[in-house]
Amino acid sequence: MERRTASVIYKYFDLTDEFVRIRQVAPAELAGALGSPERLDKQGYRRAVLRACVVGWDAALEVELAKRSELDRAAAEELLYQICVDVNPALEIHHVQLPVSGALSAVAENTPAQRSATWRTRAADLEARLERRIVGQRHALRSLTHRVRKHAAGLGRNEGPLGAFLLVGNTGVGKTALAKALAEMLFEDRSALIRVDCSEFSAGHEYSKLIGAPPGYVGHEDGGQLTEALQSGGGKIVLFDEIEKAHAKLHQVLLQVLDDGRLTDGRGKTACFRDTLILMTSNVGTRELHDAAEAVGFGGQREVGTRERQSLVEGALKKVFAPEFLGRLDEVLVFDDLGVSDCERIAALEVEKLRAKVRALGVGLRVQRAVLRWIAESAWSPKHGAREVARSVSRELEDKIAELLFDAALPAGARIDCTLHRGRPRVQLAAARAAAR
Repeated sequence: MERRTASVIYKYFDLTDEFVRIRQVAPAELAGALGSPERLDKQGYRRAVLRACVVGWDAALEVELAKRSELDRAAAEELLYQICVDVNPALEIHHVQLPVSGALSAVAENTPAQRSATWRTRAADLEARLERRIVGQRHALRSLTHRVRKHAAGLGRNEGPLGAFLLVGNTGVGKTALAKALAEMLFEDRSALIRVDCSEFSAGHEYSKLIGAPPGYVGHEDGGQLTEALQSGGGKIVLFDEIEKAHAKLHQVLLQVLDDGRLTDGRGKTACFRDTLILMTSNVGTRELHDAAEAVGFGGQREVGTRERQSLVEGALKKVFAPEFLGRLDEVLVFDDLGVSDCERIAALEVEKLRAKVRALGVGLRVQRAVLRWIAESAWSPKHGAREVARSVSRELEDKIAELLFDAALPAGARIDCTLHRGRPRVQLAAARAAAR
């Protein structure tokens, strides 16, 4: 199909601080303009829209976005996609209808075998990849990986979501971090994580915010927070944070989701949870675990075995949640508390992220093991676990490195050393350190 010369509109793009040229594409030209999406999902469609609508997409903008991390690039592409849709409302993914012919015929070939192949790719080495991100929770990683592999093998549920797990543990043990890691590894998209703060749904009427107000009520046309997020298609991770703080009516809504894998909003539109993994976090049972560990008396502690931990937590959960709710969960995953050695491993992971940033600037970074240990010991606490580790790395290392990079014109191949000096981390150029000897 020949494309007539389309008019162009200039729209401001915040991330590059410039106006970009967006083509206005006539509805009759949609199929020819979009060509063949590189992936049969939202990301592939989004990039097809960018190629079709953004004048010069293959030049300056592509170079600019290529400099970003994968997650930053996805966010930038989403913003640019929204600009394209503002100019071309007919290109919104839920509105577009393309003929199934030629290169686009692959869009219709969404067979069970193809879906299984996609999920097999996502599940490959998932447990090992998660272990490189999440410290000290091997049982939880193994259980979640098993569920994904089962889904990939084609033996998942016929109805209902991909899986439903309750993650129980103290603050700072990696529950939310695990949800973020799964979203990135399974769907390569940070926006694939939908987080629901259950403390905002403590009143009985507030559950309607998830599915939208019924006809005749204010906000009816806006849709629900959860159902609208799922309308974008593709797989999702839905995280219900601190589920025990939500009103029982929200639990009732979840029962429908766990049973049928579908949820109808206030406008009558149905959201599908078919490829969605539902995770819920809770602190219920952690007090019982603490009391059991302290039961030895005289200020000492005993080690509570895995089976006893599971039993104590499940007993506490039964006092808070209805049996029919607990009965629909695939598993209750009890997270272990993290110690100083675990925090040291987490500090090393955070330093690797920092090293990648510094390396991109052409500068090396070396951090003494003693610095990692110092960060772990200063950041760890029984109450907050490893939550402060990332902040400590940022405060003690990244902030100081930023000042050094700002103040000094570093030569090519320069290296920054982080050492322990008089009981505190010290950051300086390797050359300056050698000169001081």
